[in-house]
Amino acid sequence: MTPLTDGLPARPPSDAVRPVASEWSFAQRKFVGNDARRQALVDVLTPADKRPPAIFFSATHGMVWPNGHERQLPAQGALLCQDWGGFGEMTPGHYLTAADVPDAASVSGVIAFLFACFGGGTPLEDRFAYEPGVAPPEIAPKPFSAALPSRLLTHPGGGALACIAHVERAWGYSISGQTMEPQIGPFRRAIGRLMLGQPVGLAVQEFNDKCAVASVSLANLLEKAYAGRPVDDIQLTTTWTERNDAEGYVTLGDPSVRLRLELLKP
Repeated sequence: MTPLTDGLPARPPSDAVRPVASEWSFAQRKFVGNDARRQALVDVLTPADKRPPAIFFSATHGMVWPNGHERQLPAQGALLCQDWGGFGEMTPGHYLTAADVPDAASVSGVIAFLFACFGGGTPLEDRFAYEPGVAPPEIAPKPFSAALPSRLLTHPGGGALACIAHVERAWGYSISGQTMEPQIGPFRRAIGRLMLGQPVGLAVQEFNDKCAVASVSLANLLEKAYAGRPVDDIQLTTTWTERNDAEGYVTLGDPSVRLRLELLKP
């Protein structure tokens, strides 16, 4: 979150990177560390002045339950907040589910970006398990969309415009890559496109492009392996995981919607 909200210092030969909100003349409120609590999240979605944020971006762990668990359909991908101490049991007071978004919430016109494991949905099979000749294990009774984005999109007080979220687990490769340096370019460009008033589907294209690049790299490595040439195992598995991770970003709602910037001006 910090590279997005505060920018990055200059690292020659690279110039400094400005905070993404100030880059496009947007105000921002950030909740990180101890401030990123469940009640703060509820307060953001239930503003006293009934004016919700134009863009709501969260970066959290997403809750996950075993295949067929009674909590899987209603709460898979729920946003784990700082209320959880990092050890021990997680309780409903530690995370935000669809049922926790009150009818009094104001989310009409919001574009939500939920960067969390299973925040957008859960497939039938594990996308990150591979053993030759063995089918991937099933992780859900059926593929399903996450309940929280559905709640935001169909809220009785007026639905969100769209939700960008992640299907399956979201890996660190989304933000660090193989170099372990912050690689927030796709996030900056996606949020920047939203702030320019461009369609949500065009913003998500940033991750589609990342998936395409990783797919080409993976195909090249597999071609070498099939030809009997040496391939670094770590590079192969990392590229495969990075490709599958980038593939998981989806738009829930209408991909053609955009912010009406003329209505956001004071």
